Amino acid sequence: MTITVRRARKEDAATVSAMCLALNEEEAVPGRRFTPEAMLRDSFAPKPRFILLVAERAGLVVGYALATPSYESNWAAPGLCVGDIYVAPPDRRRGVARALIAALAAEARRQGREYLWWTSLPHNASAREFYRALGSTTEHVHAHALAGDEFVRLADEGEGGNLI
Repeated sequence: MTITVRRARKEDAATVSAMCLALNEEEAVPGRRFTPEAMLRDSFAPKPRFILLVAERAGLVVGYALATPSYESNWAAPGLCVGDIYVAPPDRRRGVARALIAALAAEARRQGREYLWWTSLPHNASAREFYRALGSTTEHVHAHALAGDEFVRLADEGEGGNLI
């Protein structure tokens, strides 16, 4: 069957939100805040906070990819940081993820961006295999996140600083 990739629409909110929850559960990562309301608020704002693409097969959404603009000094270029890539289990290994990543690369190039960057969890060997097959290189980094109360505390600390 043919895979079609397109920008997400408002009517995709419940489906994409459910897929995001499934991704978080599969990866055992915290965070369950990407509700349909959050997607609608942040994806369809006058200045959208991210790029959200969905993949369809036979008229059904079977996967999604979410990316945000970024800049890397080591490449001295703008790019996209891929935050999520998810394909529903029955549709895996059918070219859906490749179609999503290819569409993100095309969108990045249209915007004058020069790379895609993403992370994978150490236990996700199949994801790393797939990314290598795309031609990506593996960078040996540790991803860090600061959120919730810890973020608030540090931001409060920074409020007293000398930033002008």
